[in-house]
Amino acid sequence: SDPDLQAKRGQKAKECLEELYQEDPSRENGEALAHIYKILHELPKAASLYFEMANRDPDVSEAFDFQAALIQAEYDPALALESFERLSHNRTTIGAESAYRMLELLFDQSDYEEIFCRQETLLETIAEDKKNLASLWIGKALLASGQADRALETLLTIEKKDQTEPILFTLIETAYECGRLDLFDEILPGLPLKNPLSEQAKLLYALLLKKEGRIDAAKNALKELISSEKNSEPISSQLQPIIERALLEQIALEYDSMSWKTCTELARSFLKKKPNQNPSAWHLLASSSSRLAQQHKD
Repeated sequence: SDPDLQAKRGQKAKECLEELYQEDPSRENGEALAHIYKILHELPKAASLYFEMANRDPDVSEAFDFQAALIQAEYDPALALESFERLSHNRTTIGAESAYRMLELLFDQSDYEEIFCRQETLLETIAEDKKNLASLWIGKALLASGQADRALETLLTIEKKDQTEPILFTLIETAYECGRLDLFDEILPGLPLKNPLSEQAKLLYALLLKKEGRIDAAKNALKELISSEKNSEPISSQLQPIIERALLEQIALEYDSMSWKTCTELARSFLKKKPNQNPSAWHLLASSSSRLAQQHKD
């Protein structure tokens, strides 16, 4: 369809609905006009209209204020935070949801200190069925601000039966920062197979083994990750970067172990498929080849 024609139709519909709303400012006409504003990306107008209708009709006041705040979040998060905060003081379902939306927005704005300041109040207000997600955002904020131990403590308050995939992966990231191999051993077997998040978790496990100086175990973990994906080609676009990182880590580990022959073979195999990627692979190939040649001379 012609984009210009669609835009003209949208503008025409807006003009008709604006005229209709002026003649009859009913709830139905107002919601239809707000919907058109959203379609046309005139978000401030949509939010303003919801606020106007909320002020005029006590029956929908809270619901429409909430709709306005949701729209504000798309173009002015600071303004949306003010709106959600006002609503969060209401001891209602919408008040509880507003407190949760505040937490999400504060995280999106990287305002971690504000999250920590408001943490107790928000958790008291947020509905029970959102408490685990709230703990996830708080844990992620603690992790992002360099407080991995506190993040882990927060995430471990979530019962195992409630640990959804995003919670488990954040727990894995935090376990990596805290050097908790025991948590990897506990969580990895329960993760879904051939899933980008679980494969990323396996990569982090291998990297932590390397970090802890368990080189042979790290090599085996990388080999297992790479082999499992090679056996299920073609590799999905989501898994490709993870496998490439695992291959590079495998090459680097063989180099650090002075296994020049293995390092050279792995680097050549990798660069045959990805000749224009990662200068470090070329460096490792050149250096390991040189050392291998020297080894043969000796």
